[in-house]
Amino acid sequence: MGKKKLTKYQWLVTLFLMLVYSLTVQIVARPLLTKQVLHNGSAIPTSSTTLLFWLNLIVIFVSLLMLLFQAIIYRIIATVLGTNREYSIGYSIFLLTIAVLPLSIVEAVATLIFHQDNLFSSKIVTNSISSVLSVLIYSLGLKYMNIITKKQLIVLSSILIILNIIMSLIGGFSNPSFQ
Repeated sequence: MGKKKLTKYQWLVTLFLMLVYSLTVQIVARPLLTKQVLHNGSAIPTSSTTLLFWLNLIVIFVSLLMLLFQAIIYRIIATVLGTNREYSIGYSIFLLTIAVLPLSIVEAVATLIFHQDNLFSSKIVTNSISSVLSVLIYSLGLKYMNIITKKQLIVLSSILIILNIIMSLIGGFSNPSFQ
């Protein structure tokens, strides 16, 4: 079997999903950025609207870069553990975007409804649950496409879940609003 690559349609779907992901990141980050700009913005000689615009662009760019980086790491770990079939980094991005988007949408909707900044992001339990669910969706996507076996699914999911929980703990303890 050849390497699993994205079709043109899947590339379009991936781009659309990344656009939706960018929108959810912007919705979740906006209250926190607005509060920071209003609190610390007087020291910067530019309008708060301009500053907020550029900060939003930076946050979206960094979040997409982190998504790409995470997809590459997931693919490397899966390849090291062994797969039935090779798959491209684009395919890994496609699966990871599908995996993180549902929970990102939930967080964006909750932020819009409750009008609070950092509603879920600072909560270590929420980060851990989100990580576990996204890893499971990603791993099940690999299994569904016959890239990994059931045994490989269990091993890969376990390793990625442990890695994500460790990263959540590290991020949670370094966060001043850790609860």
